[in-house]
Amino acid sequence: MKTVSLASLFLSTILMACPLYAQSEPENTASLPLVAGSEKTHRAVDYVGGWAVTSNGKTIMEIQIEQTHDSKNPFAGFLSHPHLDITPKAFTKVHGPLVREEIIASRFFDDHLFFSTRDGLGARHDIEMWLDNNESASLNILDIAGIRWPITRTNSRAPFTLNWDINHVYTIDRPELPPNTEIIKLYHEVQPLKNTDEELAGSARIQRVKDIITQGKLHTAQDFNQAAYILNRSSRSEDALLAHSLAMAALANGDETAITTATNSLDHYLMLNGRPQIYGTCREGSAKNSPIKQPYDNSIIPETLRHELGAFEPIASLAPSTADKNLLPIEKSNETPGKEAVANTSPPTVKISHRKIPMGQPVVTKKIPAMPKKD
Repeated sequence: MKTVSLASLFLSTILMACPLYAQSEPENTASLPLVAGSEKTHRAVDYVGGWAVTSNGKTIMEIQIEQTHDSKNPFAGFLSHPHLDITPKAFTKVHGPLVREEIIASRFFDDHLFFSTRDGLGARHDIEMWLDNNESASLNILDIAGIRWPITRTNSRAPFTLNWDINHVYTIDRPELPPNTEIIKLYHEVQPLKNTDEELAGSARIQRVKDIITQGKLHTAQDFNQAAYILNRSSRSEDALLAHSLAMAALANGDETAITTATNSLDHYLMLNGRPQIYGTCREGSAKNSPIKQPYDNSIIPETLRHELGAFEPIASLAPSTADKNLLPIEKSNETPGKEAVANTSPPTVKISHRKIPMGQPVVTKKIPAMPKKD
């Protein structure tokens, strides 16, 4: 059987092109990417030892790092894993045998360890690792954007099991982090307000939530959902779309109640762009039986799907759809829309992609220039 490894990470993407860094030229540590501006808090020796990415307590990827005392290539070791498909949060189609890749280049720069592995097909892959503390770290496969896995230190060789179920989805174990207390405070300040209005939500409050997002300080599904709730109070269409994305992140992290925020924020986004809402979640008042805001098109989402998405009321009990009235173009309401609703008569195209990256079969790679060294 042909041995295949991380090279297969780069076989396919959907709606997105995935840059490849597989190279066939001799090892050159100078080609590894650099980061700058981080404060040095760990030594190179702190990376030495065994590390593991786990799922439900099982080791699914192991890294063994040794120090060589060679200034040009200060680390050696290997990366091991079974054959599998990956997404940013889970592994699928996991099966043996194990694949082992040697570390063939390394560099320690600004508290981060950069190393490259060479697989059985001769393809090279660049990986970044940085310590969160002495017992846990983060792993970033530089060949693919969005791959960042938590990795924990092991006192000995991480035990592998080949008792994998190829039909099972193995979610990556992640450390339990406390919710963001500032988001909780902001949410409770906004939550009693009944109107979706930027003045009520507060532009300064909305900007603060955006700053927290940019700083990467949303940790839990609750954080993402509450941030989405706050941003959905804005009268700016881009804020409503960001709120929808945050609600989707909350769903991806296990908060099923975020479906309410996800459907409402998409309805809000559509209406701010002068289009009919499709779920009927935007209403004229705060009461549950308040009339649904128009325009509203109930012809897009079937009733059975509405139930799955948390819109439990039968379509027959809802306000009439403007789709039934054939209102083209959409009539202007008496309410003053946001600036985006006036400026844009049609919503921008939103492309939603899901990347599933196969591993376990040969890939055809192309050579691209190495990343230039940053000043």
